[in-house]
Amino acid sequence: MKLLDSKKKETYPDWYWKGGIYDETILKREYYDYLLDGILRHNGKTYRNCLRIELDSSGALYENDIIAIEFYNYKELNTEKLIEGFWWYEDYLELQKDRYILHVQLMSNTENNIVRYDVRFSCCKVLRSLK
Repeated sequence: MKLLDSKKKETYPDWYWKGGIYDETILKREYYDYLLDGILRHNGKTYRNCLRIELDSSGALYENDIIAIEFYNYKELNTEKLIEGFWWYEDYLELQKDRYILHVQLMSNTENNIVRYDVRFSCCKVLRSLK
């Protein structure tokens, strides 16, 4: 296990939101399974599934152009959590062998409640709006 050092931005992957996505609201989660032969192949990589988290970045302080994050070959580590409507408080990224684990602290708009959400994945794609 290796925690990526937030003070050394160069240790993060290119897709990571180095400016932070604090205060973005989670709108919804969408789940995709690739049923054709059970996998999707792209650029020599194999993907079995995808988790897409759509965000409202209108209230974000820094990276306010992110509209969605897609996690490939994902597994939610705490699936019982309802995260829609919560806003992104902070996160940290962990590298375990050839997979990442994203640990996110989410805060409720209605209650002063912090929820931890964790997802393990092999590849990530950040979708940004055109401005």
